[in-house]
This record gives sequence, C-alpha cells and structure tokens, in this order.
Amino acid sequence: MSTTGTAPQGPPADSIEGQQVAWGALRKVGFRLLFCYVVLFGMFCLNLEGLITVYFLTGRWVASPLDRWWGLQVSLVARYIFQLKHFKFQAISSGDSLSDYLQFFTYALIALLVALVWTLIRRKAANYSKMSQWLRLYAQLALGVTMIGYGLDKVVPLQFRELTASRLAGSVGDLTPFSMLWLFMATSKPYTIFSGVLETLAGVMLITPKLRSSGALLAVAVMTNVFALNVFYDVPVKSFSLQLLLLAIYLASPEFPRLVKMLVLNRTVEPRTDSPLSSSTRVVKWAQMAQAGLAACFFAFCLIGATRLYATRQAESRGVPLFGVWEVDQFKLSGNPQPLFTDKLSAELHLRPGDDHWRKFMIERTGGAVLQLQSGVLDWVNLSLSKDRTELELSDSDDPKWKAHFAIQQQARNVLDLQGALNGVPVDIKLHVDEKAFRLSNAEYHLIFTYQ
Repeated sequence: MSTTGTAPQGPPADSIEGQQVAWGALRKVGFRLLFCYVVLFGMFCLNLEGLITVYFLTGRWVASPLDRWWGLQVSLVARYIFQLKHFKFQAISSGDSLSDYLQFFTYALIALLVALVWTLIRRKAANYSKMSQWLRLYAQLALGVTMIGYGLDKVVPLQFRELTASRLAGSVGDLTPFSMLWLFMATSKPYTIFSGVLETLAGVMLITPKLRSSGALLAVAVMTNVFALNVFYDVPVKSFSLQLLLLAIYLASPEFPRLVKMLVLNRTVEPRTDSPLSSSTRVVKWAQMAQAGLAACFFAFCLIGATRLYATRQAESRGVPLFGVWEVDQFKLSGNPQPLFTDKLSAELHLRPGDDHWRKFMIERTGGAVLQLQSGVLDWVNLSLSKDRTELELSDSDDPKWKAHFAIQQQARNVLDLQGALNGVPVDIKLHVDEKAFRLSNAEYHLIFTYQ
C-alpha cells in the first residue's frame, strides 16, 4: 500500500542489488520447523474441506483414506509415548477430542524430527526466500478453502440448524454455553449469513492474487472473533480455530510493520516486494492457476452441496404429517391414577407425582416427536403414524418397555384429539396448534422503539 504518489519498486526483501541476504541460523531453523508443521496442518485443512464437501453433497460424514492413515500414526504415538494402550482414534469427531490433540501433537513431533534432519544436512543454505513464497501459496490455499467451507455453512444457514420448537421449549438455564451460542446464532439468520459472508470473502480474497494481503488481514479479524467465541462459549473446536488464527497471522504478518508505519507513525509506506516463486513466469502462472482452480472447485462443490442439503431439509420439514407445536387443552385419565412412564424413564427424567402429564406435543420431523411435560422436562420419542393417519404409536429408545398408542380424531386442521393408552393407562388428550407458541421465533423487527 502507498499513501501518496508511486514509490519506486525496490529489490526483494531477501536480496540487496541481486545478492541474496543470508538468514541467521535461528531464523533458518525456525522456518524449517514452521514449513514442516504448516505442510502437515495444511493437509489436515484440505482433507477436512473434502469431508465437508462430501457431507454437503451426501448428508453423511465419511472418513477419508488419509484419516485412516493418520489414525495408525496417532495410535502409535498414543500407545508408545503416552502409554494409552486402549486408545481408539476417532476420525470423525466434534473437535477438541483426545484424538484431535494427539493428532496435532503428532504433527508437531514429525515437524520437529524432519526439521532436525533438515538442519543437519542443509546447514549451509543462505536463505529460504523462494521456499517461503511457496509455503505462503500453500497456506493461502489451505486457509482460504477452510474459510470458504465454514463460511458457506453459514451463508446457506446449515451450521446452527433451524430454530425448532424443541430448542425453544427448554429452559435457558439448562443450556450449556455451547448450546446457548448455537441458539443465539440460529435466532437471526441474517446475522448468521452476514458472518458467513465475511468468512467466505476472506477465503476468496486469500486466493485472489491482488487481494491476498487484504484477505489475510480480514481473516485475522474474522478468526479472532471465531476463536474468542469458541473459547468463551466452550465450543469444541478451540485448538483448530486457534491454529487457523495463527495461520492467518502468519500470512498477514508482512503487513503489520507497514500498517504501524502508516497508521501509527504517519509515515510514507513503499510497495512491498517479495521474492518470486520462480524465475520462470510460466511456473509462477501455473502455480497460481492451480491454487485458484482447486479453490474454485471447493467453492463450487460446497455451494452446490450446501444449497441442495438445505433445500432437502426444508422440504422434509414441510412434508411432516401433523407438523407443529400442539398445546394440550385437556389431559384426562381414566381409572385409578397410575404412572404414565416406566420407573426407568421416571428416574432419568426426574419426574415427581403429577409431572408426567403433557404440556406440549411437538412434531418436527418424520419418525420423531418431543413431549414437554408439566415439569418443563423434554422427552424425545419415536413416532409411528399409520398410512391413513388415524393412529399413532410412541416409543422411547431409552426404555423399550414404554409404549403409547392413540386413535386420532381431527375435526379441524388445528385441532387434535388423541384417545388411547399411555404406558397402559387409558387417556384422552385434546390439543390445538399454537401458531405463535414462542415469542422468539415470531418477534417483529422494530426500527423505532416505543417505550411505555
């Protein structure tokens, strides 16, 4: 960047009048270690983006051959260094698992060993200026596609899921900080999309030749916010997001002195010059085209897959029979009072006498429903509906002994009458659909507030 006029192009930072500047021994050792770890971590990022792309296209998480290979190496480290004889590698995990930390430790260990051997056999190298530019090209690709993948997961609002009735019916005090953050983000799709646009934009800029420095600076800002959210809301990707932030700082670091000089010291800043990737312009051109081509493929497949997956989920929710939040108007038992749940379920749900009556019956997906009991406790149950929609059965995966069977009478679209047996107890339940059951999902937007 330049403040005024056009400054003359100087020689590359690691050369003076065509002569290479020798790096110090510590700098060379540090670069070797950095190079080895970034290459390994970049492989992790690119592999992860491949998994995300497959998930967007198929709706399933599938471990790659690279995951299985690393699983063998990490298992050896766990067994012989940490004495974890019963360790089992998890290729697909939510993050911050023992497998993740051991995998990153394995990367660091391999990087240390390779850097040591490299130092022993190439001590006389003057500098690694060209290799540094190749490393930056590779790091830009790894960080760029990672931010594009996570960004599109928000631009097409998949990551934080829909603001369903079962998520709104629970008590805020029962939420973990992680769940609270996910609920907060799901509450406003426009904000989720906005945050995704920033992540995606940073990723695209990292791959665009003229915008790489700006993209790195934007990535630092975005990833600082992401890392802070992960740390302070206990989201299980703290170690991964920290490394992405450090990678962004590494890519943006050449701009920091120039920004201080211009914005803080108010001095003229000359254009920055870097050592070329190669003396051959053809090699440079093909390298940049390969980087852009791979990133474009990731972007296209992620966008197509995410859009299709979102459309599929929306279609599935719209086609669910009896979909909605059914508010209980009458819950009438016949005969002597008996428990409506088995002893096992009553203990798991912490039910007291009278707590087992229904408050809400929420149907959000095919094959499942959520019961909100008088105590406010939620119970996720399996739902089976007859083809003519005149009967339904409920079961609970936590206790196969618990069953419920009802005959359905529906006089109007928003009225439901269930007559049958609940855990062997005859019961008659009358319900109606509450279109505005939760204020949070039906709140109006106010540009001007009126205070009373």
